[in-house]
Amino acid sequence: MDEPGGGGGRRRGRRPGSPNTREAVLAAARSAFATHGYGKATIRSIARDAGVDPSLVIQFFTSKEDLFRASLELIVGPPEDVAASVAAAEGTLGTRMATFYFGLWERSETRPALTAMALSAASEPEARNAIRQLMGRQFIGPIAEHIGAERAARRVPLAATQLLGMAFLRYVVPTDPMASMPVADVIQVVAPVIDRYLTGDLDAVLTAELRPFGAAGPG
Repeated sequence: MDEPGGGGGRRRGRRPGSPNTREAVLAAARSAFATHGYGKATIRSIARDAGVDPSLVIQFFTSKEDLFRASLELIVGPPEDVAASVAAAEGTLGTRMATFYFGLWERSETRPALTAMALSAASEPEARNAIRQLMGRQFIGPIAEHIGAERAARRVPLAATQLLGMAFLRYVVPTDPMASMPVADVIQVVAPVIDRYLTGDLDAVLTAELRPFGAAGPG
């Protein structure tokens, strides 16, 4: 089999480049990352499952990290869909953001991939970088429509700590009470914290969060 980017001709029976081929590669990548994680999934195995040459995968996606990020985007949806979903939900901005995010995890068809990708991010620097870029592209933009670009860039990562942490303990390493709570209760618990990060006094939030553990608060 030709190396990615090599000069060998396309093998018979392999799909040529087309939008359908790109979708097939993404579907194979999503399955591979969900099954094997970022570290063990390879361009060659993904190409084989998609029925294409590895060089064609690189033609569509410049690296495995780029392919991983695109696979995540396939699950989350484009920024305009994220914005529409957040806008359509009811409640405060934190409630709407949490409703969208946990809705992704609650779907049986996306949870395995999200779980594997979260585990990959915990151990693979490239996977972590892909998730950071995804957060910037898929979440900061839609939230900026509500609180402004500069504030969103500073605050969405803070809100993400609550979302990612809760998802990890609810879905990836199921831990009670988070794992056994109805998702509506999870949203109710998390949303006020997200609202505080997104729309509260940022200086006050940082002061409170950085206070040493166990230290008494201001009188």
